[in-house]
Amino acid sequence: MNDVTAVPDEPKKKRKTTALDIVIYVLCAALVVCIVMAARSFAEYKKGASVYENIAADIARFNFGPPDTAGDTGAGNAAEHITDNATAGDETAVAATPEQETAVQTDAAVLDFEALRRINPDVVAWIYSPGTPVSYPVVRTDSEDDYEYYLDHLVDGTKNKLGTLFIDARNYGYFGDCNTIIYGHNMLNGTMFSSLLGYRKQSYYDVHPRLYIYTADGAYSLELFSAYTIAANPSHYIVDFNADGAPDMPEDMAAGGAGEQSYADFIETVASYSDFKTSVLPTTSDRIVTLSTCDIRNDANRYIVFGVLKPLK
Repeated sequence: MNDVTAVPDEPKKKRKTTALDIVIYVLCAALVVCIVMAARSFAEYKKGASVYENIAADIARFNFGPPDTAGDTGAGNAAEHITDNATAGDETAVAATPEQETAVQTDAAVLDFEALRRINPDVVAWIYSPGTPVSYPVVRTDSEDDYEYYLDHLVDGTKNKLGTLFIDARNYGYFGDCNTIIYGHNMLNGTMFSSLLGYRKQSYYDVHPRLYIYTADGAYSLELFSAYTIAANPSHYIVDFNADGAPDMPEDMAAGGAGEQSYADFIETVASYSDFKTSVLPTTSDRIVTLSTCDIRNDANRYIVFGVLKPLK
């Protein structure tokens, strides 16, 4: 019998960690962190949208919408209406029928402002855009400090990145100024004022030419006449004009380039910048509303949408 002598295996050489390995480890760790943060943000956005959807269903009870979304408040299925800010306002949106346009006017009667103010006494209005995610309460306070609060708190006080739509503190909050300004976030999940960027396209305006604003004292259609991207320039954020026609704004803002333009000049200027074409043009006896949100392509810019208030009968 042959003797077989076992030869021990040679020890494997330990592989050296290279710079490429370190880069891969760092990228993998960064990817995990990004995934976790994205999941947390998604959960927070979903929770915030659910709060507003429930308030809309329980208190506002809007039943107006395109045929395929009748009975939907719109706040809870933002992804169905808009999946990407870059493609906001695609041509698949469905226009409202004349019957539905009539139906929306009756919704003011079922909007329970007493219930809304029990949730938050700062609520002064509800803004609604049929067939889009916009269906939210609007708050107004006298304190600029409260703006910071509403940037990351829902209307019920829950801390959430969706925040709450709020009116400029310079406005009285009852839509009696020449120009009432409402601010809202541009969220990646399509909620809050994200869908406003759809007005960069004529086709989106053609389907959604108006929004609706409800207050305790009356209801209005907001007939849109302009929308465009602008650097955060105070001359586009004037809320009222003095008897002599000069803009009524703080001196530090007036120094930003507002000049001595009149209300008529202001209307003409903002209308001339519009991304869409329309026959709607306010007169100096009209009151207008500005909806303002961030332009996700450049954080330093704002996307602003202008409309003229028309009382609903």
